Amino acid sequence: MRLGRLFGELGQHVGARTKSRKTENPLINQFHYDETTTQIAGDVWHTDQSCAAVPPLGSILYNHIVPPDGGGDTMFASMYCAYEALSDPMKAFLEGLTATHDGVKVFGVGPPIAVHPLIVRHPESKKKLIYANSSFTTKINELPAKESSAVLRFLFDHIVQPEWTFRFRWRAHSIAFWDNRCTQHYAIPDYWPHVRSGFRVQIEGSAGPVA
Repeated sequence: MRLGRLFGELGQHVGARTKSRKTENPLINQFHYDETTTQIAGDVWHTDQSCAAVPPLGSILYNHIVPPDGGGDTMFASMYCAYEALSDPMKAFLEGLTATHDGVKVFGVGPPIAVHPLIVRHPESKKKLIYANSSFTTKINELPAKESSAVLRFLFDHIVQPEWTFRFRWRAHSIAFWDNRCTQHYAIPDYWPHVRSGFRVQIEGSAGPVA
């Protein structure tokens, strides 16, 4: 929490139903998985809580227990690189389009639904990036349903190409800190029945994605 507060105000998860455990402090989520776990959180590519009008700026995850023989790694993908690899005509086509991000799809009844531009500009680096993910993004608002589905399928495949992904290999007491505004991540569920256990805080965003 002290580390996170160096970068901004800490916030609470928007999901009404998550696969993490709440702790006595509402700003801290525990992620604990063992031989009794049937599904882990984050085992699909996503941007944290993009269904919120103002998604988290970033997240800090500390894992104190990790599988003894490896496993449980986290993949990250750069949305800067994914955007830069698009052709100029595709960039021009996507510019100005917006997409719906629906939290119900992941968290059940209760979380928000938000609309964000498909192509945004990072508020600090000013670099453009793709802002869509297969967990929350359900449709492109300006396109008919079939066209929207086809374009989103292309983008979901494109943004996780190996050329712009990175595999973070956990060790006991490692800390991962990511900028949620320009990355996506994916928790690899390959360690059952071993234990992977840790805590996470999130830093509040100061503004929604910038068009």
